[in-house]
Amino acid sequence: MDPGQRRDVFGCQPRSAPDRSLLYTGNIFRAAGPWLVKGLLGNLNFAAAQPPGFDAVDNETAAAQAVADAHGIPFLGIRAMSDGPGGLLRLPSFPVSFLFYRQIAADNAARVAAVFIQCWVDA
Repeated sequence: MDPGQRRDVFGCQPRSAPDRSLLYTGNIFRAAGPWLVKGLLGNLNFAAAQPPGFDAVDNETAAAQAVADAHGIPFLGIRAMSDGPGGLLRLPSFPVSFLFYRQIAADNAARVAAVFIQCWVDA
C-alpha cells in the first residue's frame, strides 16, 4: 500500500502539541465514564426488539451540517455508503467491506456531485 492510500484510509499521523508532554492525557479519564454510559453502552440498544428503521448512520455529515446551520451557511451533504451489512459480494463487515468499496463509493458520490453542480449551474 503506498503512503497516499495509507493516509486516505487511516488519516494523518498524530502529533503531540509542542508544549505538551507525551504523557499528557487531557480530560480523558474524567470524560471516559459519561462516554461509556451515555455513548457506548447507550447506543447498544439491548432492549430493541426490532431492527432500526434505517440502513445507514452518518454522523460526520450531520456534524458538518450542524456547524453550517449555526453559522447560517447553506449546506448540502452527498455521501455514498462504503461499508455495511450484506452486499452482493458477501464480504465481512468493516474494515474489509470498507477497504473494498471505498473507491467505488467515492466515485459514485463524485458523479452525483458533478451532475448536481451541472444541473444547478444550468438552472
